[in-house]
Amino acid sequence: MKNPTRYGFKVGDGACCGSGPFGGIYSCGGKRGTAEFDLCDNASDYFFIDSNHPNEVASCQFAELWWEGVVKVASPYNLKLLFKLKVQAK
Repeated sequence: MKNPTRYGFKVGDGACCGSGPFGGIYSCGGKRGTAEFDLCDNASDYFFIDSNHPNEVASCQFAELWWEGVVKVASPYNLKLLFKLKVQAK
């Protein structure tokens, strides 16, 4: 969130769609009875699509880290190694 450009985003501390500070109020599309909300032009620029969900690019980055991430990220095993160990145990 502090260095969004490092991960391919322009905005890391605000949502593409929502209201309130940082777009953190889940009001996208009129949710929660809120008629007014902000919507960005390019969701790919934002780490968060709304107050709760990272965008598709961020989700893919998470999936890659969980699949092949180092121990510091995916501990004690990443998913690739975990599945490999499971197959070997059979």
